[in-house]
Amino acid sequence: MKRVSRNTVVKYLDRRLKTDAIIDASVNGLQVEGAKVVSRVGLAVDAALGVFQKTVSQNCQMLIVHHGMIWGGLRTITGMDKDKIEYLLQNKLNLYVSHLPLDKHSVLGNNIHIANMLKLKKIQPFGEYEGNKIGFSGQFTGLCTRNGLVKRLRGLRSKVLSGFSSCNADIAGHEQQKIIVLPFGNDKIKKVGIVSGAASGLIEQAISQKLDCLITGEPRHQDHHLAVEGKINVVYLGHYDSEIPGVVAIGKDLEKKFGVKTVF
Repeated sequence: MKRVSRNTVVKYLDRRLKTDAIIDASVNGLQVEGAKVVSRVGLAVDAALGVFQKTVSQNCQMLIVHHGMIWGGLRTITGMDKDKIEYLLQNKLNLYVSHLPLDKHSVLGNNIHIANMLKLKKIQPFGEYEGNKIGFSGQFTGLCTRNGLVKRLRGLRSKVLSGFSSCNADIAGHEQQKIIVLPFGNDKIKKVGIVSGAASGLIEQAISQKLDCLITGEPRHQDHHLAVEGKINVVYLGHYDSEIPGVVAIGKDLEKKFGVKTVF
């Protein structure tokens, strides 16, 4: 079993993900320090107590998540936050977080993975948030029907995890998400924008750039009217499912770089 120092992994991830290159509400990087040596790494979307317990049961010394515990800073360490931090420290579990840096990453990111899965061409950054483009847009070689696009996206979670070690993809009650569609654009789709998570606020940017469809994670009430009036298709994959690809890609990257074992 390969072993590597925690600091070596952290420095590599900070550099690889360009952790300090983007302003983010999330405190990215190592949020909680644990064991000094790492041989097995857990991967998850969310930093939740049940996830921590599952990670420890898998004999991991580090957990890498997309949604961490610290957003802008901790004011107190009480209640549920205290319980989680106490559990991490008692079990010497390192917690590493990558939020927007992972969304926008051009190799390991959530959005580039979905773009590549759809085999889009002419891929370029899309979806401005706080001065940074955190997603990607691209084009189909030909035309893709709306139903054809949904079919390609269906089962995203199982496709991402195919052949990859997973101890329980449905931890914390995340059942397989049903895709939701606002079908108010052209049935023949050419140009697509992709921004994972809670990014439906980018509908107007997608309309202004004359995209045929925006793919994101979760809907808002007002999205329906924007899509109708802007004559655009919007496809919601589910916040959770849309943000599995990035952490899995990090796991594969660490296995290749250091030879450590990883599990989702």
